[in-house]
Amino acid sequence: MEPFGVQKRVCAEIDGMKEEIVQTLQELVRIPSVVGHEEEAQKFMEQLYRSLGLKVICLAPDLEEVEIIGRAGGLDSRFSQYFNMAAACTGPRTNNIHGIDEYVEIPSVIQVTQVLAMASLEWCGTKESPLPHSAIESV
Repeated sequence: MEPFGVQKRVCAEIDGMKEEIVQTLQELVRIPSVVGHEEEAQKFMEQLYRSLGLKVICLAPDLEEVEIIGRAGGLDSRFSQYFNMAAACTGPRTNNIHGIDEYVEIPSVIQVTQVLAMASLEWCGTKESPLPHSAIESV
């Protein structure tokens, strides 16, 4: 198989799912999910993952047992501290974060999806090289 063959097919598949990805994101952002009350959004994602045939394990932090020494704000990775886990943040280009007119740029949502798919392929041990570094930098 040519270099990047699997990656090209995965990226093409993601490109072909653009409308479905956008529709799913629209449904998800319409679910009220104030910090500490994300259960409905979590159930939405659980159902989506199960419909894709994925095994789902839902976790809820035990806030009584957590000892918080410091607190990061703004990024959802701050919740990793409740599970004693490290976290890294990546995502699409955004504007007006947490404002009434907050938005993401759809092309960057697709790009980030492709980068995460490539990282997953590499992590799973595919023999082909991941996307060129320049593709990741542009996200």
